Amino acid sequence: MNLRILELLAAVGTAFLSAAYVWTRQHYDQIANETAKSNPALPRYLASHDDDGNNNNNNNQPSFLEKLQCVLLHVTTKWTRHLHKTPYALVAEPHKYIPGLKPTRAARKNEVSNIVNKDKSNKASPPPPLVIGTIRMGFGHHRISYAVASYALQEENYDNRREVYFHDIATIGDDESGLVDDAETAYSLGSRALTELPNGLERMVAKLSSNGGPNALRMQVQTARLIKSLMEGLDRSSPIIATHPLVGAMAVAANFSTVVNLVVDNHPQWFVVVPGALNLVQGPRLYRELLKMGVPDADLELAGHWNPRNIVQSIPQATERRIHRIQHQQPLRLLIPLGGAGAQQSFLTELLHECIPLVKEGKLQLWLNAGDHEHMKTAFQDELERSKMDYQFISSVPARNDFVANLTQDAAAEPSHPITLFAYNTSYAAVTTTDELVPYADVLVCKPSEMAFYAVPKLMIRRVGDHEAKSAVRAAEVGDGTLEAATVAQVVTEIHQFWNKPSDLITMNRMIRHNHEIGMYDGAKIAVQRALAMAEQNEVNGGDSAKTAL
Repeated sequence: MNLRILELLAAVGTAFLSAAYVWTRQHYDQIANETAKSNPALPRYLASHDDDGNNNNNNNQPSFLEKLQCVLLHVTTKWTRHLHKTPYALVAEPHKYIPGLKPTRAARKNEVSNIVNKDKSNKASPPPPLVIGTIRMGFGHHRISYAVASYALQEENYDNRREVYFHDIATIGDDESGLVDDAETAYSLGSRALTELPNGLERMVAKLSSNGGPNALRMQVQTARLIKSLMEGLDRSSPIIATHPLVGAMAVAANFSTVVNLVVDNHPQWFVVVPGALNLVQGPRLYRELLKMGVPDADLELAGHWNPRNIVQSIPQATERRIHRIQHQQPLRLLIPLGGAGAQQSFLTELLHECIPLVKEGKLQLWLNAGDHEHMKTAFQDELERSKMDYQFISSVPARNDFVANLTQDAAAEPSHPITLFAYNTSYAAVTTTDELVPYADVLVCKPSEMAFYAVPKLMIRRVGDHEAKSAVRAAEVGDGTLEAATVAQVVTEIHQFWNKPSDLITMNRMIRHNHEIGMYDGAKIAVQRALAMAEQNEVNGGDSAKTAL
């Protein structure tokens, strides 16, 4: 009896697996064909190389499990979301704080779209807007977007008749933006949980963030096709600068004529590039590694580090100010920002605890940016109150601007308190506070995220995910940052090193000057220039797609 039951179960299991195999293969072939139609460049990217750049005779054909992943993603996305097949009507409105920038949103009921579209019958009509496409996934993608906007809004870099839109796809639509919001929530919660794990377990889990293989790219392009309606309300002749690869892939799927993708980090992974777009990278090592993986050289260029204009323009004065402070043994100003995911609570509060004695000795000033994370504001405040430290608290953009203006107007000016805590309820204030303070900080204390590429001396602390590791290496190699300090004790050792051997910081500032002279920090500027040049060329060619223009 038992044997017969086992035989029956085996037969049922075999039949189920066979049916699953056939179902998966049939659905995958259909999905792959539809995805290739929306992005013809995808097969070309994956045709002949694998993750390590080795020749691949299987043409990167996915395994059964990878096909199953693609099918399940497709099915669950379509079954659990009401995906729009028509474009969303969009409205662009002036930014509250940035003159000239216009964030987009979905039009309300009975509201008419005011999106500028190129009148091809009238050569004198304004050109279509430059669109900066982004997602909040942490703070990094928004930070890079504001860096791009800082150049796009300057007359010497764009036709001043051309409007500049800030297009965050997570703020548009219903089910589509909900899909993005869910991903951002999962990213934030995962990052927070990851950094609270013991070191050994954290390192094991962190490796998952550095394994974005060919199937991750397939699924990203596949998803982009499903939610491209979030982009289709814009003029397809608008140049798109994407600061997240999903946005770039959506723009290609929606057949925009000019798409520029800004590649983040310094770690080669398939899903950070966008087939059919011009992919700009920050450093030569990543450029070479992506070429080795099989990214076509016509679709890849080295641009430089993504830095906002205010940081780049202030390099001569900022480095001189820092060197003067170092030589006169003034307190080191440490700027310690929290990332957009709100991770590293235990690490940063412990670091604050260890720094307070040095503040009391007059060796440090601390500028703590808790961002828009209530849990970190509370954690910082609790530690400061336990240590009986007076501090200045800033929670609005006007108050932040006054703080910066005081430092700008008088090079000898000092904050009213040795510790200043910044905390907000909006991501804009959280992101831009760090950017505004960088020129006046002596050292930026941060994980090796997008800020690892900033033109300021950096003390690199524990990473969140292994994909960030090579960004710290990049900073150390170009001379403007330390290697990663994985523990609080290592961070404190680096701080003492800066204080006891000031020549290290002086050298970093001199390297920043040198890097500036060779254009290393001009990546955001070059991105704007390349996007506009490509758009103009496409207009001359009669609107040929970016795939042809490249």
